[in-house]
Amino acid sequence: TYFPWRKKTRRGALMAVLAPELTRQALWEAMRQRRVYATTGTRILLDFTLNGALMGDAVKVLDCTQQKGMRIQAHGTAPLERVDVFRSNELLRSFTTASWDFEVDCVDEEYSTGEDFYQVRILQKDGHRCWSTPIWVDLAVEGRVNFPGQEKTWRR
Repeated sequence: TYFPWRKKTRRGALMAVLAPELTRQALWEAMRQRRVYATTGTRILLDFTLNGALMGDAVKVLDCTQQKGMRIQAHGTAPLERVDVFRSNELLRSFTTASWDFEVDCVDEEYSTGEDFYQVRILQKDGHRCWSTPIWVDLAVEGRVNFPGQEKTWRR
């Protein structure tokens, strides 16, 4: 019989669910709302918000010049090596640290041109990782007026 936990290898991945209470209904509702993140098997704690929106949310921005403020809090099971912020699968910011705990407020000041999504990846010194669920950001049609020098409304 094969028991993977008896070997000195890594265990399987874990999914964390951000639910307001520990009930079956609250857990299912949190999963439906995509309030989850994944780790490579360790119990890394992650809290990631963008303009107050939680992981898994879809946010509509009405002004393309609006800054997108992010708050990241992480607590590792080993010293953290790096915390990366991605916008639409492209590395936006990278923070290096040697602490077990990490907290930062950062802003994406670039103009939005439509639909983007933001994710956070955490790398620990022991090789374990954590990925957040994306926060989707959509520039509303009404907001497409505000590019500098543009006077007409964009239509989709």
